[in-house]
Amino acid sequence: MIFGGFYKMPTCIVVEGRKDMQLLTKILSPELQEGHSLKIFDAGSQSATVSLPRTLLRDKNNNVVVFTDADSTNPAPRRTFVENMLKEISPSEENRWHLFVMVPEFEALFFENPVIFKEVFGQELDETSLIKGKYEPKRILSELIKTKDDSWSEFDILSLRGTGTMQELIQIIHALQDQERSSLLSIAA
Repeated sequence: MIFGGFYKMPTCIVVEGRKDMQLLTKILSPELQEGHSLKIFDAGSQSATVSLPRTLLRDKNNNVVVFTDADSTNPAPRRTFVENMLKEISPSEENRWHLFVMVPEFEALFFENPVIFKEVFGQELDETSLIKGKYEPKRILSELIKTKDDSWSEFDILSLRGTGTMQELIQIIHALQDQERSSLLSIAA
């Protein structure tokens, strides 16, 4: 595809699981619809987030973003995790893929800003829950929100899309598609 005189390379985003894929698909809906060549893949597990990108990178036309959880806020295991991912995926193709690590998990997005939490879930976030949510977001979110299903309003999605983390991911997608090579690693903390 040609856009504004530039070839847009296809970008594949690999995520760990179905729920991550569903929410990310909604958040990135404009990129999926605006003529960008963007696909989101559910790897099914964190270990598969290594093998699937290697397979996708065999097609020299693909760019890949690996969107994964660090599963830790501790810097030492997180650094080891990142180093292993960087070595295992494809060091020889480093200009065609990007590792985007959510610290500690994708659900941390909801605790990035208490205003966003209130906008999405309609309730105030107390200071204790905000702090705990940055370290154990999946558990705290499930404790706080018992009734929210996977249906997200357009307002919810716009609120999540406006977070710094999602804006950074969107910039990476555009940079990869425009063949403007950016750094190899992002850690959203």
